[in-house]
Amino acid sequence: MTASGQWQALGEAFERRFGAAPELGVRAPGRVNLIGDHTDYHEGFVLPMAIERAILFLARRREDRRISVYSQTLNAGFEIGFDTEQRHPERWARYFQGVLSALSGRHPLEVGADVLIDADLPPGGGLSSSSALVVGFAAVVARLHGLALPPLELAQIGCDAEHWYGTTGGIMDQYVISHARARHAVLIDCRSLSHELIAMPGGVAVVIASTGTRHDQIASPFAERRREADAALSVVQARAPDVATLRDLDPDRHAHYRPDLMAAEPSGVLWRRSAHVVSENARALESAAALSRGDLPRMGRLMAESHASLRDDYEVASPELDAMVDAALASPGCIGARMTGGGFGGCTVNLVAADETAAFCASLHERYRRATGIEPTIFVSKPSDGVQEVPGSWFRVPGSGTGFR
Repeated sequence: MTASGQWQALGEAFERRFGAAPELGVRAPGRVNLIGDHTDYHEGFVLPMAIERAILFLARRREDRRISVYSQTLNAGFEIGFDTEQRHPERWARYFQGVLSALSGRHPLEVGADVLIDADLPPGGGLSSSSALVVGFAAVVARLHGLALPPLELAQIGCDAEHWYGTTGGIMDQYVISHARARHAVLIDCRSLSHELIAMPGGVAVVIASTGTRHDQIASPFAERRREADAALSVVQARAPDVATLRDLDPDRHAHYRPDLMAAEPSGVLWRRSAHVVSENARALESAAALSRGDLPRMGRLMAESHASLRDDYEVASPELDAMVDAALASPGCIGARMTGGGFGGCTVNLVAADETAAFCASLHERYRRATGIEPTIFVSKPSDGVQEVPGSWFRVPGSGTGFR
């Protein structure tokens, strides 16, 4: 089905459910991180891209200050008001409450909405489905109130909404979802909240492979890893007050504080956690440079170093993620492979010679299935545009959108 055909079918579903035509359509993509994991909440550097899989929203205004949401993916819905103090019993509804809380703190909200959503972005797959949900919904509510929010404000609202929900991550996911451009990765400086578009070189395909195991920031030890890295920072700051975050350390300076970190925690946990953040920041910057000059072999080596660091120093890999990376490295056309996202399940990202993509995917599928007994989900994605309004004609409403830029 074409994109416009998909939207038309969704528009018809909206009319059947809500009894009137939608007036607004928004697409919010997922993301995959090429390199730079667990650095964003240390004000570091990351190199993600938006992907073609996305969450789709259709909406229209209602006058009673209520939000009615139905998900075709989940075959479920709920209704909430603008009062977000009492958390909804359905966990996924709390993301929407978080958006209303974050957005109403910046702008007055006066009108409610009927909202229909659909997605081909798997929840819990490490592809930022939750961030696509909050950024997309924030864009919907803002547009219905006549607000043209800049991408950075959308990202900040999305990040605040996820923190309201209960996660502790940084701003990478929301930032790339609101700022991305087709054919480019996005090098983000999470301190200055600025970015540089990095053109993806020709002749390379991005292959995303789901391990079939779920990533959940709240259920996983994600928050524990953050606390350990912050504890390492506190040890360093006792000797070096000028260090605001681990981003302020390069590998040489970090090594200077190894005796202090080992004295504070003889098992080496604080050293390893901080070592990952410091080295991953350096890898993110070097990876952007490698992609810019088309140095794919160097990019592949940096991806391997990143996966090893995430596995051994930050300890957020899993047997399934390791098996998927091993299977990729043994498959034809592989340039580089690593886990991506928060870890403890989810997906890997692979750079592959474009003319060997089919052979790579077939080999990866069979090798991983033999190693784990799990049927993986593997797909190719080009770098996508970020959140955007879609032409109204796609869902049978006159007029067209202008985007959020």
